[in-house]
Amino acid sequence: MKKLTLSIAVFACTCLMAQAQVSVIEGYGKAKWGQSVEEVKAQVPDLELSNERGSVAVYVSSGGVPQQTKYFFGNDQFSAVTAFFKLPEAPASGIDKAGAEILSEMVKNKYGSEEVVAALKEAGIKIRVKPYDDGRVEVSYTNHTAFNKASAAAEKARQKALAAPKKSPGARRKAFAKAGIEDAL
Repeated sequence: MKKLTLSIAVFACTCLMAQAQVSVIEGYGKAKWGQSVEEVKAQVPDLELSNERGSVAVYVSSGGVPQQTKYFFGNDQFSAVTAFFKLPEAPASGIDKAGAEILSEMVKNKYGSEEVVAALKEAGIKIRVKPYDDGRVEVSYTNHTAFNKASAAAEKARQKALAAPKKSPGARRKAFAKAGIEDAL
């Protein structure tokens, strides 16, 4: 009985340690996966809109470590983040291959245990390290589960908009006339 209790306790501690170690299961920093732009802004007040295309918006936070962080929202749901680092002793220009290797090793040490890898896989989260030719190195975290949920919501909204009744061409012509467009031609 003691052996079974000890085994359960060890298993529970291992799971708790893996969960505690993997804060990216819940989100990034203080932001939680699936939150709206406004909810993330409450946690990251310096967020500024950088780019918006369709239902995808990118917001940027600058300064500190990392030097820049891009937050990606699909259909107003936080689903990915990329942190850009200019590492100490990085080359002035060109790819910081050594820095990228060190960061990759740090990511592997933090998230590479079997338990953590399994938890990340189950949550649909992928982590990638990529060097750039300007000396920066990015670490990106993509929550594919949150991204797919946001994509499905965007598609549902698109389908709803397509199914909505359209104005008749006659009504549109009246709107053109009211706006004075014919007189301006």
